[in-house]
Amino acid sequence: MPAASDDRRAAAGLLFFLPHLLTGMRLLSAPLLWWLVTGFALGAALVCLALAMFSDAIDGALVRRFGVPSRAGAYFDATADLAVIMAAFGAFAWIGIYPYWLVGLISLAFVVFLLTSRLTPSIYDPVGRYIGGVLYAAAFTTLVLPDILAQHTILWTATGALTITIGARAVHTLAAVRHR
Repeated sequence: MPAASDDRRAAAGLLFFLPHLLTGMRLLSAPLLWWLVTGFALGAALVCLALAMFSDAIDGALVRRFGVPSRAGAYFDATADLAVIMAAFGAFAWIGIYPYWLVGLISLAFVVFLLTSRLTPSIYDPVGRYIGGVLYAAAFTTLVLPDILAQHTILWTATGALTITIGARAVHTLAAVRHR
């Protein structure tokens, strides 16, 4: 009977680390994604990005179900998302699809997130939690619809979403600081 108990403990330990493993694999996929996009292996890049998006969709749910959510885990998740998104948009800029200033705006949004997240009890704000999804969808759509109209729509949608999230983060942080 102790063997079954040991097996359950081992399974529980694996379930505890699975979300972090998925997040780590997403982080490690970023250089591969950049390489695939800049090498014009867009089908393979689409698969790599889809797997990253899938891991992002389930790692948070898994940590809430089997692990213990933490600020460190949330930062790890956000950093992995940033790495994949920066790899995608950096590669898109490298091959001439988007301007480099969009990569700079994505970086600025993350820096604002980092600077303000220490000032609030929760690291997420009402708008900012969705920006990763918007940017993942924009990168995915860029790979699926490689035409100029789609790219212009994505560029200005991403620019608007990033501007809104930077402003919302500032408003959310000011409100949280005032209520202290």
